[in-house]
Amino acid sequence: MQLSISRTLVVIYTAIAVVSFAAIGMASTWIQDRSVTTIAAAESRRNAELIFQNLYSVMRKGWSKAEITDLVGRMNDAIPDIRVSVYRSQQVADSFGEIEGDRIARSTDKDIAAAMASGQDRLITLGDTLRYIYPVTVSAECQECHVGAKIGSVNGVIDIRFPISRLRVPLEFTLGTITWVFTAVIAAIFILVLVKVRYLVARPITYLARHIDGIVVSGDLSRRVTGRSYQWLSEVGSLAHNFNRLMEELESSRAALVEQSITDPLTGLANRRRFSEALAAEVVRSQRYGHPFGLIMLDLDGFKPINDRHGHAAGDMVLSAVAEALTANVRANDLPARLGGDEFVVLLPETGPEGIKALCDKLTHAIHALRVTTATAELSVGVSLGSALFPDQGRSAGELLARADAAMYADKGRHKSRGF
Repeated sequence: MQLSISRTLVVIYTAIAVVSFAAIGMASTWIQDRSVTTIAAAESRRNAELIFQNLYSVMRKGWSKAEITDLVGRMNDAIPDIRVSVYRSQQVADSFGEIEGDRIARSTDKDIAAAMASGQDRLITLGDTLRYIYPVTVSAECQECHVGAKIGSVNGVIDIRFPISRLRVPLEFTLGTITWVFTAVIAAIFILVLVKVRYLVARPITYLARHIDGIVVSGDLSRRVTGRSYQWLSEVGSLAHNFNRLMEELESSRAALVEQSITDPLTGLANRRRFSEALAAEVVRSQRYGHPFGLIMLDLDGFKPINDRHGHAAGDMVLSAVAEALTANVRANDLPARLGGDEFVVLLPETGPEGIKALCDKLTHAIHALRVTTATAELSVGVSLGSALFPDQGRSAGELLARADAAMYADKGRHKSRGF
């Protein structure tokens, strides 16, 4: 099945759109997951540092463990979807007393134990919940209360848990908006490109194809491709230019072939086919308008001996000279033709008996006066003529030709009886 340029573009763009949207879907999921992780780590660290600063402030004020626990509880109440827990390390428990919950967390929660041991924060995904464990390391200021603690060691961890949807919802909205904007832009570009291709490429090529079809159907090689639509793209313009040049060459070639098909190649006169067509047309025209016309048939006397003695090249020179004499002595609307061999004929439209007789005398004198000089001799010929007049001597092409032929052979017989 063949597709047009426009439909091909639609198929290509549709395939590109499907692949693009699939790639965007996979990329957006990956970007969303990476973004959630990155944002979660940054926000969790910021929240953990704020929580630590609050706890550090109250600890500097001398708050008790119960008051600090109460502060953490109020934080959880203030932001219901975030759960904050604080666990002290073993060195803090040794200095200030153990809390059962801290001991259990250190011994049973491997993530807390790992953060306390390494001093590195940890971000863990638990289903739809993100967990961030922030280790609180000892600084120089901490040593004022935590005597004997080494700088860089872990005094405890802040454990923050919050739902992924808290970050995913705004990300999904942002990515969704970007996707829809991207889709709208791609669709607009696609429509613009499709319209431009249809106008600048598809339409000129379609017009050119239809033009070619019209030429094939009509056979009119004179038609040419024109229009401003071919000026936009050099390739299409070149195609139209080359097509027009091809049409010119085809028209010229056909004209040459037509000319060859109706012209005698030796003398350049009309051939038998062209004369028969012209005679038939003249019969129809004269019947319609009631105008007379005539024809004269000519046969050369003494031509055969020239061919026999001097060769066909000399004979061809004589035939060409006779053709020139015919052309020079007839009217512009008369049609001289060579029927074959040394036999000629002249069609005389709008001519009566006086005009036919006058032309017969003129042609007889012109041909008798011909002298053709060759390398070995000067050649001349005589001529026998016979004429016929429409409608007095025939009302059809066959009748006229037969009457003129009979008259010509009668004239030739007279010449032979006189020794010509």
